Amino acid sequence: MAHFENDPVAQQTTWVAQEPEKGSNIRSHRIDASQADSWRFVPTAAMKFFTLTFGLFGGAGIILGLMVLGRLGWWAPAIAFGLGTLFLSSAIVMFKRLERPVFDRAAGRFRPTAREQGVPLADLHAIQLVPHRIGPESERAGYWSCELNLVHADASRTRVLSHGDLIAMRSDAQELGRYLDVPVWDRTAPS
Repeated sequence: MAHFENDPVAQQTTWVAQEPEKGSNIRSHRIDASQADSWRFVPTAAMKFFTLTFGLFGGAGIILGLMVLGRLGWWAPAIAFGLGTLFLSSAIVMFKRLERPVFDRAAGRFRPTAREQGVPLADLHAIQLVPHRIGPESERAGYWSCELNLVHADASRTRVLSHGDLIAMRSDAQELGRYLDVPVWDRTAPS
């Protein structure tokens, strides 16, 4: 990790998470370097499985509701169908909202999502890793996540993503730093 204590941009940069309420307690994304000029973070198998499980529970609830329709009164099918629809809808929304940030060297831009314009890669100064707590301060109830940000030459930041696997996040940040030719500033506790 780069030493950044004497970097004037690092001294002007904010060192708290930009979106402290966001982040998972598992590794939700991994770097995909399969295309030379367009790297991206893609959802991991664990994150896809979590989303699929929600969808399967939803589908099962809808099917169960249809199966008992007319046999147990109106309330049992209505509850099963309603909960099934809620779970299935939640799974669809979760899957559509999974971040898939793209670092496109050919276009010279970072895009947080495919629909966003993004920011120019030429303006990047560093990659920043910032730990943050999600949930109550109690060790039992909450968990730690790590936010990866892009730091610009003017010390402003762009959030890329946040997840709970610190070792994987550090590794992905190092790979990304080499790809973008910028240092990685790591403020996380040693693991």
